[in-house]
Amino acid sequence: MLASPYRFRYTKGMSAADLIASRRRELGLSQGQLAELTATSRERINTYERDRVSPRTDTLSRVMRAMHFDLAAVPTMTFEERRSLALSSAVAERLRRNPERVIAKARENLKEMRVIGQHEQPWVDVWESLLELGPGPVCSLLTSVDQFARDLRQSSPFAGVLTDDERRRAVHGLQR
Repeated sequence: MLASPYRFRYTKGMSAADLIASRRRELGLSQGQLAELTATSRERINTYERDRVSPRTDTLSRVMRAMHFDLAAVPTMTFEERRSLALSSAVAERLRRNPERVIAKARENLKEMRVIGQHEQPWVDVWESLLELGPGPVCSLLTSVDQFARDLRQSSPFAGVLTDDERRRAVHGLQR
């Protein structure tokens, strides 16, 4: 009865009512079936879906978990994080086009980082391990918005991969 985990689409502006109804329909559940899964009444699910009552956050989380969907809050990215993501996305594009050269440059930079500063050591180890996985996983990390990727990008070994012009183009239009 479970649908593909990647088919469900939601947008920032969706209400709890839209979120519950959309996911329930995707799974092919009736309101009564969802009520059974969440130990509540069909009427209560109906009031949520009609936006007559907004579920508390813990209730919404419980209802969505019953439909195999976890709610998570992702902190808004700072300007510096958005800038880092834009630059890393440009590096990822370069990595897709010329993986050998970009990975070689990153490994060269990591050697220098290892010599220069002990405070970077844990991140150097992580980057070295990631580079061993190949371009696909590295590109995914470079373009990810999750907190681990945000933190890791702060010690990126990809300095010198982009030209000054490519760097300017990558961040052009970013607003503070």
